[in-house]
Amino acid sequence: MHIHEFQPLLEEKIEIRRIKPPEEIPQKLIQVLEVAELVFKGENLNEAFKNVAKRHSVHESTVRDKCARQLNIDTEQFREMIQNKNRLITFLKERHPQYEDLINEKLA
Repeated sequence: MHIHEFQPLLEEKIEIRRIKPPEEIPQKLIQVLEVAELVFKGENLNEAFKNVAKRHSVHESTVRDKCARQLNIDTEQFREMIQNKNRLITFLKERHPQYEDLINEKLA
């Protein structure tokens, strides 16, 4: 098997800032961040659950589960926490310190 390397005809210098490939980010964190993002933009929490579920082609209960049980809190605790942006950001950074940049980018 031979591999040939070709020189590009045009040299583009486009820098793309990547945090992590999406497949490496836990779906739990992605969906929690999307729900929080919608709520912080003024959407009702229940609507945020529905919209994120639709976006990911999952049941609403799946998104609710990721925002509560999978974070080791209950739904009421999540509802209270999402009322305070800084508290939620701190909580998520404690749970997922390796994704601190992503959390800041999406919520800060």
